[in-house]
Amino acid sequence: MAHIAYVRVSTAEQNEARQIEALKKHGIDKWYTEKVSGKNMNRPQLKSYVGLCAGRRYHLYSRL
Repeated sequence: MAHIAYVRVSTAEQNEARQIEALKKHGIDKWYTEKVSGKNMNRPQLKSYVGLCAGRRYHLYSRL
């Protein structure tokens, strides 16, 4: 089973490194990352990620 992660931060000034570091222990094989506002639904990497996950079992980790 492939381990796939989607990581998003809201602005170009923010850094996704903390999220990536926290997920490394899960042995991620493929990464999808974006710097885009949560209000913006035009997220190409999220669309690719969701398309890849369709019909598969997955786990969602979120920090709100």
